[in-house]
Amino acid sequence: MRVLIANPTRFLRDALYELISEDPGCEVVGEVTDQGALSDAADRLNPDCVVVAVGDASEPVPVWGEVLAKHPEAKIVAMRPDSNLVEIYWRSGDRHVRHAFCSASREGILQALRYPVA
Repeated sequence: MRVLIANPTRFLRDALYELISEDPGCEVVGEVTDQGALSDAADRLNPDCVVVAVGDASEPVPVWGEVLAKHPEAKIVAMRPDSNLVEIYWRSGDRHVRHAFCSASREGILQALRYPVA
């Protein structure tokens, strides 16, 4: 699984690198510190999964829709600092965006990365 980390904070990027390196089936293929560069990075790196940080629960999902439209095989794992859940977004066969949730624990994040979206 090819993972792109899109997060502005170095601490969380480092923690995600460490966590993902524990899973032999996952590889970090790049990182983005500015979510404005997310779509270009996804085009260039073609990740299976993009891990993003979201500011607050009321924030819309602006860039994700573009990434999922261009890369319907990818999934988005969204982490909110004010939540104990990790959100997973993907496009289904009927092209609708679907979502599911996992706990924001180490195990939950790894589960979100491996979440089957086919």
